[in-house]
Amino acid sequence: RKETMDWINFMLKNPALTNTDKESSSSGTVSSYSWSLNGSISTPSFLKVLKPVINDFSLSSISSSITFNSKTLQSTDSFWDDISDYSSSIQNDIKTYSPMRSFFYPSNVYPVKASMRISGTLIDLNTASTKTAAKTKSSDISGFEMPEEFKPEDKKTAEKTASETEKGETDIAAADSAEEEAEQVAETETAAEAETLAEAETGAEETETEESEEARVFDVEEIIPNLKLTSDSIKTFGGFNYKLTYSVSPTFSNEMNFMEFKSPDDIDFNNSKSIFIKVTAPVNVSSSAGILGDFIKLTNSFDFSPVYQEHPYISEDPEAGYYDVEGVETSNYQSLVKTDYMARVMDLKNSNSLSFKPFLYTEHFKGSSLSWNSSLKLIKTDFKGTWDAPEWFYRNFFDKESWDEEVDDEKEIKNYITSHNMTMVLSATEAGSVYSQSLTLKANLPPLVESYSGTLSMKFKYITSLSVSTTYKKESDKEDAEWVFTPLTQSCSIKLGDKISFSENYSYNLKDSYHDSLSFGLSGYGASVSYSHKYTQAYKLTENGWVKDNEAGDEGKLFMPYSLSFSYSMPSKNLYAWYNRISLKPTLSTSINMDLIRTTNSSFSITPGLTFNINNFLNLSISASSKNSVIFRYLQEYFDTDGVEIPGEKNVFKDLYDSFAFWDENKRKASGFKMKSLSINLTHELHDWTFASEFTVSPRLEKGKYDYSPYFSMAVVWRPMASIKTKIEDKYGEFTLNPSDD
Repeated sequence: RKETMDWINFMLKNPALTNTDKESSSSGTVSSYSWSLNGSISTPSFLKVLKPVINDFSLSSISSSITFNSKTLQSTDSFWDDISDYSSSIQNDIKTYSPMRSFFYPSNVYPVKASMRISGTLIDLNTASTKTAAKTKSSDISGFEMPEEFKPEDKKTAEKTASETEKGETDIAAADSAEEEAEQVAETETAAEAETLAEAETGAEETETEESEEARVFDVEEIIPNLKLTSDSIKTFGGFNYKLTYSVSPTFSNEMNFMEFKSPDDIDFNNSKSIFIKVTAPVNVSSSAGILGDFIKLTNSFDFSPVYQEHPYISEDPEAGYYDVEGVETSNYQSLVKTDYMARVMDLKNSNSLSFKPFLYTEHFKGSSLSWNSSLKLIKTDFKGTWDAPEWFYRNFFDKESWDEEVDDEKEIKNYITSHNMTMVLSATEAGSVYSQSLTLKANLPPLVESYSGTLSMKFKYITSLSVSTTYKKESDKEDAEWVFTPLTQSCSIKLGDKISFSENYSYNLKDSYHDSLSFGLSGYGASVSYSHKYTQAYKLTENGWVKDNEAGDEGKLFMPYSLSFSYSMPSKNLYAWYNRISLKPTLSTSINMDLIRTTNSSFSITPGLTFNINNFLNLSISASSKNSVIFRYLQEYFDTDGVEIPGEKNVFKDLYDSFAFWDENKRKASGFKMKSLSINLTHELHDWTFASEFTVSPRLEKGKYDYSPYFSMAVVWRPMASIKTKIEDKYGEFTLNPSDD
């Protein structure tokens, strides 16, 4: 445990120790709070012997809480009758300042909220005797033997030595006797004969070396290396597997609501407004069967979702709002009771899926599959009664007599079947998934609204994704509904290394046969360029500004250039000097945004910056932001403006020069380059003290005019305790000594 206390800050800012006007002081009040108790119980250890029948038997959460709200007494409340003997001034002071003027009362009580989970596996069969992983064996080319005439001398010698080594003990004994005989001959030889023999051997070795070098020119192993081939992956087919699991997750919650008590004396936990309880017990039973592993797989699940909700107690006090003074149920009571009835359901849902992976045990096509999925409500709860005459109907999918007679059968069946689709995936991968192609065809089948979609996706070494997709569907579930195509979309992403990337997106409206959008993007090394074409409303420039050009194209819409943008951010890099004690860090970010529909909305912005740092001594940073919102006037001669001329300087370089004409205010005002902000920050380290200064100037719109008053601050702070500081602030012309932090 560690505690700290900033005594200086406590003394300086404690309202009780400083003279502060009541108007300037503020105090926070607590309007509500709650008490809560939470816990959980995990699966007991003694139940582990029941695995896998019971894998989880836990109380995942249990909680109890009380919420309190506050109320302020009115001066006319009967609670103040006890002070009626005091003078009026004392009574007013008590009613204004006494802690008893407000009190907390219980608003909501949640006695118990609990959730439990029981799950396990009832059946787990697996007849697969072997589950070996795929093995890849690398070997020489089978049946290939290099002819003797192509083998080099060193390999021939090695093979000969190896064959001699494999001989038995007879060969070893012969070698030993040959060695003894050689030793006897060596002892009888004279020194001259030995010298002559040595010279002869030396000459033979040189001759052999020359022959070997000549033969190496035609060394087949250097021309044709010892090739290695990878044999096909060896996979073991799985057997039959079946698994049956279950889970039960019951929950219980209850709540007591209280009326707003008039005074602390009225608080009574027995005086509740209503009591609410809710019980749920969702049960899931799932099974899955597989043949040859996942070659053919079938899954089936049943979800039973019973819900019970009730208000066993509703106060008859008219102030609760559920009964009137005559004891008759109000609309609030009727609505509350009907809501409870409608929440009581006992639904049973069944989900099925069947998948077939014909190429599961192949290296390149194992991702291909054919699957079918469905989901339907076997039992559906339908409340048809009223608050005083409740009536529930449990609609059975297989019993049409239980269906709602007020709804047509073709529409009613769609209330039971929530999903019904089939998906086929043709997939291929090569070179360890570096290259991949997949075609996905999906069909939403009757009786739901039919639709058929297709997506083609490809991936190559530098093309990270390339896809095309569209859908052919019915607009509605009516028999005479029109079949339409959704827009054909295509996208492509290319990445070259870690720094250069390219993206492209295209959309074509197949229903009305027009190009909807086309965009390109290129980025790398801090720069990015993007361009887009869109089918959109056309505009034309007039003396009064931009107006819609309804005569162009199809009711004023055209597929035309929409936007062009360029941006650049300088990579962050420090320049060091004097043994890395001094650093200089330049920064730059700029962007050009061209609106190709209403071209006068185009702009250019640039934000340069520079940071100078002396280690543990000085840090100075300067940054500025400039924007030009009239760059179109430099380019208007390249566009068709219908004879409308944009006034102002048309030479971008001269206009830039005019923005620095500090000697001519009119030129600076006429220039399109406007400085949006200038900021200078200085920090100076003074051993235990830090001197910090900030200067910022930017135009602010005040009462219809721009105000260029700067912001300036200067502070000296003691490092060991930041509360000891002195700060001078000039906030747009208003000086303040030691301003508050907020």
